Amino acid sequence: MTDSQERLVIFDFDGVLIDSENIALEELRNCICAHGVEIDLAETRARFLGRSVADHMAFITERTGQPCPESFRSDWHDRLYSRYRRELQLVHGAAETLSGLDEAGIPYAIATGGAVERLDVGLECAGLTSRFAGRAFSVELVARGKPAPDIFIYTSEQLRMSAANCLVVEDSPHGIRGAVAAGMQTVGFVGASHFAGIRYEATEILSAAGADLVVVDHAALLDRILRWAGGLSD
Repeated sequence: MTDSQERLVIFDFDGVLIDSENIALEELRNCICAHGVEIDLAETRARFLGRSVADHMAFITERTGQPCPESFRSDWHDRLYSRYRRELQLVHGAAETLSGLDEAGIPYAIATGGAVERLDVGLECAGLTSRFAGRAFSVELVARGKPAPDIFIYTSEQLRMSAANCLVVEDSPHGIRGAVAAGMQTVGFVGASHFAGIRYEATEILSAAGADLVVVDHAALLDRILRWAGGLSD
């Protein structure tokens, strides 16, 4: 058996712990359209799930031929945070997963592609601020966003854990690719509400990106993590 303290679970935040992606994608689409680019929700999801604000702004610049104004960032975040404060909830089963890891003594952290401010607001609205104190990290802390491995490497280094002993849980192919590039094991997660009706397709996409396994809910995720931490095979 492997000591669970020698393992680290790294969660993506949006769409894995908080059920935020439908909110984020809807408001991102609205903001992109307001800045002169027509895009539907399906394309917004395909292009931007797991990507950074810099990627959103580069897309607008590419489509319009004009620099994307810096106000885009604050406009989108204002829309997003307003809805977070009214609507944000944990993904079903996420609280039980975190409690299960606490009971098993398995350390965990967050590595998000979102901004520091977005991470802080999300943690506050979800009631997770104290739980993740000192172990929630934003892509703004590193040079490159997902699918580069930077945020995963940074997170493991901050918590003094080798990449080989980390398991990353991600809902986007960009995140899966980044974790694979970091030399970490991966679980794709399709249990949040933004995958309703498209879980089979999402599973195929995450598997193609390199996920070692894809799970459909937090009960299956916790079981997978406990088996991995205990050195058990599937």
